[in-house]
Formats: sequence, structure tokens, C-alpha cells
Amino acid sequence: MKNPLFGLHGKTALVVGGGGLGNKGIGASSSLMLAEAGARVMVADCSAERGKDMVELIRERGGDAESVVVDATNKADIDRMVDTTLVRFGALDCLVTIVGGGRSGPALDYTEEGWEQDMLMNLKHVWYCNKAAGAAMVARKTPGSIVNVSSVRSLTGSFHQMSYGVGKAGVNSMVRSLAVEWGEYGIRVNAVAPGATAAPSLAAILDDDPKLAQRMEALVPLGRIGTPVEIAGTVLFLSSSLASYVSGQTIVVDGAYLYNHPMVMYRNSD
Repeated sequence: MKNPLFGLHGKTALVVGGGGLGNKGIGASSSLMLAEAGARVMVADCSAERGKDMVELIRERGGDAESVVVDATNKADIDRMVDTTLVRFGALDCLVTIVGGGRSGPALDYTEEGWEQDMLMNLKHVWYCNKAAGAAMVARKTPGSIVNVSSVRSLTGSFHQMSYGVGKAGVNSMVRSLAVEWGEYGIRVNAVAPGATAAPSLAAILDDDPKLAQRMEALVPLGRIGTPVEIAGTVLFLSSSLASYVSGQTIVVDGAYLYNHPMVMYRNSD
């Protein structure tokens, strides 16, 4: 017995930052999982090679996908990305954005240029993606879903990562406002806030430093670092009809890390 609420058959999903090989990142895992749920997937990535690799993998598994090279810091490129999706698939039902990053260092050392770059990367360009996709959905009178990948750092203090946390907190606020404004068009807007996730960059660091891995795992009540597939599962949920009444939310996927902080000092006092 099949439940259509789980599927995305007949839907088109645009995944910004969706390239990669296999399940080696949140974007790649999201592209693959949405395709496995039946969606036609446009894989948007700054790397043509990563996009093509992802399309090949999806097609090998029986899915329908295309790729487009996009510079997510360029508004014209973002508009072209949406137009390409509409021309190729004739629709846009789901947008997923995995866009962001940031510098590490004391807040007092931030330069004006560095601050502005981080705000552009983590907030402004995510807004451009949302605006372009939302405009297409409204113009075509197509109810849809938008899922933006935020971070647990948007909800905590961020030691030596202030601009990253501030930018992602802005994404959470944007999600709430767009959910209110676009609800009348049937467009749901949500965010996923991952905790520490074993995407390639972090996985490499933890492999080289087992003691750091142990310290990080000790902060997570579930006792381990999350996987990209687990984050993609929440992306799929929010994109599907299972979440048809969920909008304006930031779903934290962190193994209860966020709620462990108040207890850490007491646990370590024994």
C-alpha cells in the first residue's frame, strides 16, 4: 500500500547547492532524496562537474534530473536558474536552498567588507533565491514549498562565528515573514536548522582529530554527529504533503544539542 503523502510524483524541485557525489553533503543528499520520492530535480550548483555528477547518479537510480550552473551571489544568475527550471520541466513546486558559510574569528576583528560578504552569502542571496522562486509560483498560481537550510547557530551564541549566526538568524526571520505574506498563494516557507553534520568538510576535520570528535559527540544527547541524509529527510518532509499545514517554522535537527547546553555545566560538575 502506498501513501501519496510521502511522494513528490509530478512535482519539480529546484535544489540550490544540490551538486555532489552520492550522499556526501546536505545538498547532494537532498537532491537524491527528493528524486527518490518522485520529484523531477533541477540541480543548481556553482560547479558544473558536481551538478552533472549528481544528475548522473539520479538517472542511474531511475530519476529525472537536469543541472544548471549558478552563482548564488549573482541575482541575474538566480533569475536564469529559475527560468531554466521552468523551461526544462514546465513547473516549479519546491525550492531548497543550501547556501551559506562564514569566517571564523573574534567579532572585534571583523572588517566592514568581511561582515558585508557574510551577510550577502548567508542572507541576501538566500532571499534572492526565495524571491525568484516565489515570484514564479505566484505568477503561475502554483502552490509550493520553500525550504531554506539554516543552522542551529542561528539559535545559540556563536563563538568566533558571529556573522554566520546572525545571517542564519535572519533566514529564520525571513521564513516567518514570507510564510505570512505568501500563505494566501498556498506557498509554504520553512527552514531546517542542522546541528553538527558529517558533511565532507566537517567529516575530514573529525577524522583527523578523534578527540575533537569525542568532545563534539559528548555535547549531543544522542551521542553522535548527524548525517547529511538525516538533514535531507527533514527537507523531504517539509517539501511533501505530509507538511501541508507546516509553514513559518525552523525545524531544528541536532540530536537535542540545542537543549543540552543548560545542563552541560551540571553534568561536568560530578
